[in-house]
Amino acid sequence: MPMQLLSLHLLRAITATAIFCFVLSLTPNAAKANPLEALERAQRGIDECNSDIFNGAVDMPAVIDKASEALMAGLRKQADEGKLGDSNIAIALMLLGAVEDSSQTGLVKQLMLSEVKGFIATGINGGYFAGKPDPAIKPSRGSLASTLTKMPKGRREILPGEVLSHKDNVASVSGTFVDPKAGRFPLVLTVEKENGIWRIKEISNAQALVEEAVGRDR
Repeated sequence: MPMQLLSLHLLRAITATAIFCFVLSLTPNAAKANPLEALERAQRGIDECNSDIFNGAVDMPAVIDKASEALMAGLRKQADEGKLGDSNIAIALMLLGAVEDSSQTGLVKQLMLSEVKGFIATGINGGYFAGKPDPAIKPSRGSLASTLTKMPKGRREILPGEVLSHKDNVASVSGTFVDPKAGRFPLVLTVEKENGIWRIKEISNAQALVEEAVGRDR
């Protein structure tokens, strides 16, 4: 084979290899382009007992800020209809007090953020949400801490659904939260892209979830 032809084949082989490697290097970024990737990473954080991965996928302060408003409104409706179960009375009294006194709303949101972040961090890192609790990791202090030890064993799941709408760096997606005891809860989530990575910013159907969860608890 002439040297010139051999060089041409070699050049084509090198070019093909370079293109293949380039495509492979884009694969992680391609995953980030899908809004549902936020739900997948949140589930990976649960399964790997790593709250850092979970928090990278979920903007907890933003989610809790919006969810607390829905929780207070939902509990108010349940209280007015006489549908609150005994296990909800303590938290309902605190939250309904904040509804009556708007000056206390900010304080209640801060308290909820602190409590829920601690609850979720221990639940994930301690393996409680993955269905494999680590006895070496004790529940954090707080009014929600004892809930972890009483939780039925089993894996909690966040299942991706479909992209409902998508414009620029904001999307609405569906999903399902699966609890081994309470069952399946439909999710509608607002996700936003930050620095090329999708994160969950809001549970758009939070009030409906509160009403359904409280109803199942009765």
